[in-house]
Amino acid sequence: MTLLQALVLAIVQGLTELFPVSSLGHAVLIPALLHWNLDERSELFLPFLTMLHFGTLVALFCFFWRDWLAIFTGAIGLHGATRREEAIRILVLLVVATIPVVIFGAAFEHRLKVIFGTPIAVALFLFLNGFILLVTEWMRSYKGRRPQRAIADMSAKDALVIGLWQCLALFPGISRSGSTINAGLVCGLNHETAARFSLLMAQPAVLAATVHEPGSSVIWM
Repeated sequence: MTLLQALVLAIVQGLTELFPVSSLGHAVLIPALLHWNLDERSELFLPFLTMLHFGTLVALFCFFWRDWLAIFTGAIGLHGATRREEAIRILVLLVVATIPVVIFGAAFEHRLKVIFGTPIAVALFLFLNGFILLVTEWMRSYKGRRPQRAIADMSAKDALVIGLWQCLALFPGISRSGSTINAGLVCGLNHETAARFSLLMAQPAVLAATVHEPGSSVIWM
């Protein structure tokens, strides 16, 4: 991979990261569409994509550091008993939501890695991702607007359902943020709460993937 190619993929990652369109799926398709002489089955390609997502982790942490500070200082009781209970509950919800993707990713890691070298499969997953977004939005509009709920008001079942939907993003082309926000909407959350929980749970997931082994897995946005 040349420096210019790496820069193009980094720009694509940055442009698509904030939208539920699978930045990873686009990163896999771009080399094929531009006819780059690049082996996407190489052992170095997936680690490179992983590090792109680590950059996303840094950006998310810079944005959410106040939330994490409030959660951890609340959990150790610096803001009173009520805040402590809420903070611990949020941490438990994040753990519950992260467990499914860790188990599923570890169990099917080697089979999933094959898809990263198959642009046609990734393109099909991108179409599927768009279809899921349309259906979920239709369901939300059909049921009407949801009342405002805080993350601390979520149940463990809500977190588990969202965590299971996150497993769809193990397939490149299915957006992690799109899947988890959709799951939140299905669970009765409004857009704001669903998006905030999705972005919070992205950070431990991406960190776990990066620490596990750069070449073994990625949690896709």
